Amino acid sequence: MGRSHKNPTSEEFGILIRDLGLKEREFELIHPDKSRAIEKILQLGEIAVEPLIDALDTADPEAKAWIIFLLGELMDQGVIIPISKYLNANEEKVRTSTGDALKNVGSREIKRLINERALIEEKNNSVTFVCMKSDI
Repeated sequence: MGRSHKNPTSEEFGILIRDLGLKEREFELIHPDKSRAIEKILQLGEIAVEPLIDALDTADPEAKAWIIFLLGELMDQGVIIPISKYLNANEEKVRTSTGDALKNVGSREIKRLINERALIEEKNNSVTFVCMKSDI
């Protein structure tokens, strides 16, 4: 895993996915290897989206919940459909992660669209003002 400046191989990514499924011991808030895997995946950013989606169907419930959480954090609009099918998962942890991730991606996407619309309106108002001023 000492290749932080490069994309991980599929084998290295498989290890990250496996580590997401590690169970905490009584004295741990989060397993140290799981914590490192989460950090590494978040650092990878959009590069991690496709491998995470690919791992969803075969991941155990613990890893699946974390994969869905991470997909929500990476805020890629393309995750909405692949993760939405887990809203009815048998495991509560998976259902909760799915709902949270969809809210996260959705709220960020809505904010982006609002900002984009505001910029368009601002440009339109500037053009109108220039046109009106030249008519004088």
